[in-house]
Amino acid sequence: MVIVGVGDDARLLCSLARRLQWRVTVAYHATGKATRERFPAADELQIIPRFAFEQVDVRGKYVVVMSHNLELDREAVHKMLTPEVQYVGLVGSRYRLEKILEPIRNPGEPERAIEPALLDKLYSPVGLDIGAETPEEIAMSILAEVTAVKNGRSGGFLRDRKGAIRGGGKEASLPASQPSFLNEPTFPESCRV
Repeated sequence: MVIVGVGDDARLLCSLARRLQWRVTVAYHATGKATRERFPAADELQIIPRFAFEQVDVRGKYVVVMSHNLELDREAVHKMLTPEVQYVGLVGSRYRLEKILEPIRNPGEPERAIEPALLDKLYSPVGLDIGAETPEEIAMSILAEVTAVKNGRSGGFLRDRKGAIRGGGKEASLPASQPSFLNEPTFPESCRV
């Protein structure tokens, strides 16, 4: 995962992503906030020149753009939304997304055009709709969406899913002799107190 941004929300996302075993790169230009002390959970802190997002390797990666600066976010989306990236999530409203895409869609600047098919990899507003309000909930919402995209899922309720919950095989069921959450559990001898 690549995180573009160094705000407190980026710190939370980085920390939670690492707890979920993501390899995290934080990419940003040199500022007092782009430090190892602020991002101890990051596997890599990549300091790049301002607007030089093409220097960040996004091949096969999931990118979350959250600088909260319109020009920086626009450049990050423009340069990171490539055929090689798996996902680009952009923090902000639909109105903000339109402001970011406006110059990129401008036919007067063909060198800045983005292939329409690539827009399918752009998710904004980013995150699953779980009613997230707090920064922690927003980070969880973002990671839930990224995980759903990575796993080829929609992110809906499991109770609404038909067929197997995990993997592509048939639904798993417990043998009749196996305890379930409805019965008294049995524990191996080594676990008993």
